Amino acid sequence: MGIRNWIRNWLNKEDSYINTKCSPAISPSIEGDHTGLNITLYTANGGHVVSFRRYDAKVDRHHTALYIITSDQSFEEALAQTIAMERLSR
Repeated sequence: MGIRNWIRNWLNKEDSYINTKCSPAISPSIEGDHTGLNITLYTANGGHVVSFRRYDAKVDRHHTALYIITSDQSFEEALAQTIAMERLSR
């Protein structure tokens, strides 16, 4: 299974939403469920910016993390690494 298929399957399992346009993501919400991880992908000069947003119910706050994937990196591998790092930080 290729890295693209793995990422697609992982994202589907997590009910995450990727927005590949340069506009804020509007993800479908399940009433009362704020435990998901929202991923927004922005195209930038020289690469991409990946934004992860998650809700922490313990402190009632949203946390945002930004990662930069430069054009000289393998996009699929770098995206998989950022997803893994964000997943491990939960």
